[in-house]
Amino acid sequence: MVVNSEYACNWLGQFFFVEILICSFEIIWVFVLSIIQLPFMVQLLLWMALIPSVYASQRDFPNISFRSFSLLISSTFHSDISLATVLLLLFSLTENSDLLNLHSRQQQQVYFSEKVTKYTGWMSALVNALCNQLDEETIAHLFLESEPIEYEILGNKLDFMSQKLKLLPYTKSGQYKSKRIQPISHDQIKPILLLCPSTFMCTTATCNPRSLIQCTRDRDIAHTKLIIGTTVYDKVPVLTGKCPLCDTRYSADRERFLDPNDNTIWKRLYTNNARYLKVGQNLWVDRSFSKAVMNGMFSFHASSQAYTQFWNNSYGSPSTTITSRHVWQAFTQESIRTIAAESSHSFELIDNLPISEVTEKAYDILGNKGSINAAIHHSCSECTHAYKQSLEDNDMNIDAEDVTMVVLDGIVMGPTVSFNYFILFYF
Repeated sequence: MVVNSEYACNWLGQFFFVEILICSFEIIWVFVLSIIQLPFMVQLLLWMALIPSVYASQRDFPNISFRSFSLLISSTFHSDISLATVLLLLFSLTENSDLLNLHSRQQQQVYFSEKVTKYTGWMSALVNALCNQLDEETIAHLFLESEPIEYEILGNKLDFMSQKLKLLPYTKSGQYKSKRIQPISHDQIKPILLLCPSTFMCTTATCNPRSLIQCTRDRDIAHTKLIIGTTVYDKVPVLTGKCPLCDTRYSADRERFLDPNDNTIWKRLYTNNARYLKVGQNLWVDRSFSKAVMNGMFSFHASSQAYTQFWNNSYGSPSTTITSRHVWQAFTQESIRTIAAESSHSFELIDNLPISEVTEKAYDILGNKGSINAAIHHSCSECTHAYKQSLEDNDMNIDAEDVTMVVLDGIVMGPTVSFNYFILFYF
């Protein structure tokens, strides 16, 4: 019997292809069944991990020379226009790429039924928004001395400026650039930040208000990650100031000094007006981040782990994630500074205490024996009891009018759903 070799090869190829498909299906089915046996929260995290990440594409910031940009501004606007107004115009254009795409498209006649409009309603809306934010003097500086103050003229100026910055999808001659203008990335113009003391002279009572020296050698300066709101800055230098007379060290969020009663013990002063807080070995955050942590845990009854998961899912990236320890540090330090500032207290502790001891000492010093300062001498119809100076006062008016008591539960639970049944039904 003679067998065609080409036919045999095709048959074997199809056979192995079907076997591979069957094996792949079995592996996937075993994987799904193994997931179903896991707890619900673990299942949810696994399914969320399978969702692909989507990031909006961006283009670089306009690459125009300073000389060309200076000539553009000086020939288009008044000579007395301020730097703030120029930057306002620039960022108003770079932040509204979608509006510029719409404006530029309406200026072109691609189809016979379309009408070419030079000053479109899209540009008119941008001009109105700008002028509503500026005063009359600033608006006057948007025009040359020989020009009348008209919104359409300003719109044409912004259109010309957009063309020079290459922010429009069509050229001046009406040729399409083969793609729409993507959102503009501002990474190239991010400011260079340095973490340094907020005070510029020594504040020790027994010392003169001397200037502070930068006490860290250039090669030894530490670099950290800084989160401002939800924006992450990498490799931020951390600088330390030093008083050459009393040897007090000043950082961005604390002061480190020798105990006047014992020169072998270093103490730490938690600065109430600090702009940034150190919450990890390689992580600093600004006060808006720490306030969001504190308010989130109070308002939503969120744990540090829940807030950590929320932040990482909403604002984190593969290179930037936070841990529950970071969140707990931010909550503790923000709470300490908020209470200390409210009571005009300077909170001092022995340096380098663990966070558990810091919270205990903070309660002992700032806790006011469990009394809430805002509630002192307060009594109203919404209170459960009238104000009493001391808990030892047992006099109670049982004939007093009833008060309103409202119990709110901030946790809303949905109906119980079998996730296992949902997976089986779906497949």
